[in-house]
Amino acid sequence: MKTLLKNIGLVILFIGVGITAYTSSTTVSSNTGLITGAILMIVGLIGYILINRYID
Repeated sequence: MKTLLKNIGLVILFIGVGITAYTSSTTVSSNTGLITGAILMIVGLIGYILINRYID
């Protein structure tokens, strides 16, 4: 359970990267996908840092 909890930030980060890559590679006329991907990447990175700081 600790390993899953320690890596949940990375999972969120990779989902954000996937959304951003998909939005960039297709012809989408709005920036909603890019904003969503960027928010998920930031939340995933901050979550990964904070979770790994407190769980050891």
